[in-house]
Formats: sequence, structure tokens, C-alpha cells
Amino acid sequence: MSIAKTVPHKFVGYLEAQASELIWKPRCSATIAWEQSQGISAKDKTSKYTDPRATIVAQSQVLDRTATGGWCTEEFGL
Repeated sequence: MSIAKTVPHKFVGYLEAQASELIWKPRCSATIAWEQSQGISAKDKTSKYTDPRATIVAQSQVLDRTATGGWCTEEFGL
């Protein structure tokens, strides 16, 4: 490989390694510590979100679209 290709390749590899060590790993550790302090388990992160407020927001968005003549009026016969 030519020097013109080798130098940028090594530089990008160095940047990637530094980003992983200095940014990603500390952020990952902080996130894990926060999740543990909040009592969030691996199972909690894989289960479907069922907050009742999410249903209310979804319903209000549909109503807003129908009031403005959005796609929901035709799609759902509203």
C-alpha cells in the first residue's frame, strides 16, 4: 500500500481507537451505573414500553391530523 493511503488509514484507525477509549467506554460505564441506580434491568430494556401517556399522545396526533385534513382522514375513514 502506498504511503498516501497508509498514513490516512493509520490516522483514522487511531482516531477510532481514541474515540472508543475516551468517549464511548466512559459513556457506556456511566449509562450502566445510572441504569443500575434506577433499577433498570436488561429485561426492562427489551420489553415493550406501555406508558399510558404514550397512548394519549398518539391519539392526539391522529386527531390533529384529521382536523387538518391529513392522511388519517382518508386512511381511516374519519
